[in-house]
Amino acid sequence: MDFNFDLDSGFGSFSVEAENIELKKTGKMERVWKIGEGGSILFTEKKNGKIFFGAGDGYIYCVDMISGETLWKFRTNAQCFAKPEVRDGKVYAGSFDNRFYCIDEVTGSLIWSFETGDKIFCSACFWKDYVYVGSRDSYFYCLDSETGNEVWRFKTGDHIGAMPTTHKDSVLVSSYDGNMYRLNAKTGQETWRFKTGAEIHTGRPPLVHDDVIYFPSHDNYLYAVRFDDGKEVWRYKSGKYASHSIPRIWNDVMYWSDREGYIIALTMKGRELWKKKVGGFVTKIMVYESGLYFGSEDGNLYHFDFSGNEIWRFKISGGTYDEPEIIKGKIYFGSMDCHLYCLDVEGNELWRFTTSTESMSPIIPVDKEYEAVVKKSAESIESAVSEDKYSGRTQTINLSDYGEKSEYVTKSEYAHKSEYTTDLVLFDEAMNFGSPIFQLNTRLSYYNI
Repeated sequence: MDFNFDLDSGFGSFSVEAENIELKKTGKMERVWKIGEGGSILFTEKKNGKIFFGAGDGYIYCVDMISGETLWKFRTNAQCFAKPEVRDGKVYAGSFDNRFYCIDEVTGSLIWSFETGDKIFCSACFWKDYVYVGSRDSYFYCLDSETGNEVWRFKTGDHIGAMPTTHKDSVLVSSYDGNMYRLNAKTGQETWRFKTGAEIHTGRPPLVHDDVIYFPSHDNYLYAVRFDDGKEVWRYKSGKYASHSIPRIWNDVMYWSDREGYIIALTMKGRELWKKKVGGFVTKIMVYESGLYFGSEDGNLYHFDFSGNEIWRFKISGGTYDEPEIIKGKIYFGSMDCHLYCLDVEGNELWRFTTSTESMSPIIPVDKEYEAVVKKSAESIESAVSEDKYSGRTQTINLSDYGEKSEYVTKSEYAHKSEYTTDLVLFDEAMNFGSPIFQLNTRLSYYNI
């Protein structure tokens, strides 16, 4: 299928074949660091009959699991999206105000806080008396869990937005530098690192099963890597928008998802069994005897059976990135629509809790991180461009809402700058982008090859 363009810019009309269009990243994944203020909930922790979560309004909440009533809330100085962790009567959580907080589980009062050099998005993990947390400042910190004093820090090559975990005497942390690191939990000394092709950002800690580590990268692969020596076991290629999802295992089948909206069942050797698509980005899947439960950016919470058939869905007003958990016959999860929900196992709402504002925290759409690159032959491009007016063989047409400038070099004595703001609408039948019409507000580049 061809896509035809007719610009009032001195260019003639020309066509683009669908098979010549591919998506490429415009840079590192920054959308999570730019989530704005509001009442949105990203992640929750359910423990001891209570639900703990931060929100875009800057509060860390503690809510009764039965009644949905507020037990306490603690104010930070910026958005608080990191999943709280609860241990020994203390709640640990980071904030976009660069601080990592330790709060009394019962009273909600501050015990201590530790300042890092930038925003904190990921949750913490523990080993013995140590608590570990990463920051956008590229450092991975080991703190005394009782006092908050720093024990050591390890510098990676870029932001840390992925959630860490401990295994045996090691801590596993990954970074936007594309590496998964195994560190000595006591000293912070590096044991090995495994390099992927892009940044690593996950909504859950990496899965370690039978001494194999499973985690995704923004290079579009799900990796299986040996814990002992950091050697790759296998990799599975995901969709064009990569993944933040950590797989779940049930009866020797691995269930995983990607940012294109696919739910994927794999063997333990990485062979695909089936895949089903929903209407939006899926970050987390929970697996129970009754099947799969997951939320999506399309504004639904889904229940699938183990063959990928939909059983029911529950409609909400915003996307959800949280893990839906079933506790004593009730399903709990938070949403971008500023609510914490409690459902029965049939998908019927029992109650909802509202944060301090129902104004949702703005987040950059996934497609804004990508550009559509169209490769055409030199002859095709030259026929589309007037040789009398332009000498450049590379043209960049701006399809971004941000109005960046594109330059065309003329045969006159100066370089003439011109701006174009237009929208390219690609149809699902040709591009299979997951919705009936996918509007690409990114840059479209034409290269001579």
